[in-house]
Order: sequence, then C-alpha cells, then structure tokens
Amino acid sequence: MTSKKYENADSAEYQILTSIPGIKLLKAFYRKHHFKTHAHDGYTLGIIINGAGGFRYKGREQVTRSGHVTLLDPFESHAGHVIGEAGWRYNTLYISPGYILETADDLLNRCPAEIHFGRDAALSDPEIFNLLSNFHSKLDNKNELLEGESILQLIISRLLERYAERSVQLPKIRNESLRINRLCDYIRSNYRNKITLSELARLTDLSKFQVIRMFQKNKGLSPHEYQNQLRIREVCKLLNKNVHIAEAALDTGFYDQSHMSKSFKSIIGVTPGKYSEACNILQDASC
Repeated sequence: MTSKKYENADSAEYQILTSIPGIKLLKAFYRKHHFKTHAHDGYTLGIIINGAGGFRYKGREQVTRSGHVTLLDPFESHAGHVIGEAGWRYNTLYISPGYILETADDLLNRCPAEIHFGRDAALSDPEIFNLLSNFHSKLDNKNELLEGESILQLIISRLLERYAERSVQLPKIRNESLRINRLCDYIRSNYRNKITLSELARLTDLSKFQVIRMFQKNKGLSPHEYQNQLRIREVCKLLNKNVHIAEAALDTGFYDQSHMSKSFKSIIGVTPGKYSEACNILQDASC
C-alpha cells in the first residue's frame, strides 16, 4: 500500500539493474518539482502512471498524461514540470545507446552508427505501455533474467519498428522448424536453471530478438513462458506425490514459493494449496 507521505511529498527511487547491463531505473512521484534544462547520456523511456507533466523537447512544448509512453533521445536538452494538483507519477528506464544499438544490430543484421527517434516524446501506444508496465512489475517481483530480457527486447524492437526516424525491416529466418526444435529440447533439458536469451541466441546462431520473434510465431508464447509452463507441469507432478509446496517450488527452479504460486494460479487456475488439497482428497478416496 502506498504511504500517505509518498502521496503528499515528492519521492524518487533510483536503481541500476545489475541483471541487465546498461539499464537504469527511476520510479518517481512529484507534486511541485521543476526540472532545470538538462540532458541524459542514454535513451529515456518511461510510462506515466497518473497525473501529467510538461516539458520542452526538440523545439516543441509537450504534455505527458496518464497512459502515455515517453521516449527521448540521448543528449537532447529538455526541462520538465508537474501539471495540475494530482502530481506526476512515472516509471522511467534510462537505456544506454549501446544496448539500443545492439538490439538494432540484432534486428537488421548490421550495426547502424546511431539511432534517433521522432520529435514526439509523448506517445499513445497501449501495447508498449503494457509491455513496460509488465517489465517493471517483473523487476518488483524479482522475476527471472530470461523474462526481463525477453520483454525488454520486444519493447525496443517495437520502438525501432514504429518510431525510429529510419524505418526498420526485419530479415527472414531460415530453417525455423529445426531451430525451434533445438530451442525446445534445450529448454526442456534445462528448465530448472536460469536461461538467458544470449544462451538461446548462441544455440540457434540468431540474434536475441530473432529468437523471441521466431519462438512467439511458432509456439504462441515467449521462451520464458514456455519454460514456466514446463516448471508448472513438474510442480503438478510433485504435488501429486505429496511433496510440500515450498519444496516443489525450489525443486523446479522457481525463485521462491510466492513466485511459483503466482505462476501456478495464472496457468492452472487455482492456487498450489487448493490443487494439493484436491490431490490428497483423490488419494484418500482411492484407499
């Protein structure tokens, strides 16, 4: 629950993501703060949770409101201020140019000298907004590296396709079925472990984004979601054997019981406790 102090006073939390190099995070709520003219050495990518703010960017006065995505180029001067009495709450990622260029290289199979986005820094894009919200929530829940990487790669690819000043055309992938089978075999053999996109990319001789796009196209879900389903399937088997819920979570590679329980309910539809109770009732009835 958000504290009263947080609601009534300016507050900000800054974090460097050690799990994904090149990414910094700011979660902020401002009521009266005015930013002086400044610039960042990386790309600024944010979501407005509620309230509104205004700033001058690339010669234009711009307003960001609840539900907007903000996107600013590196080294572009801008200033900002709160609009209205409701305050201005947002989550922002500061992304190094190297990370963006690496993703662009993955998309195009060549590395551009630089990437610039358009003059509009306040974007109405529900898909990217929801992806960013999901990314932030996964960080809060200490979720796994593969999931965070997958979401962020997808976000950046969407930005490059839709908002880069130079259009991005995606190369075709050859031998998809062979590569998909190799990926699935690898994930099945290592589902308990933390799997990174870099591992999967090396395995298939593809870029990280190509892995995500190909897997999504052929399986209808991301590599992480596929791994998660394998884990939950194994949890069910263990619960059927009366293994304790916490032990089942750790045995199948989940961070903790809470993390597993959330994934379990999202896939099975009931909590692990309810599922375990049903297994015990069935076993008692068969005695």
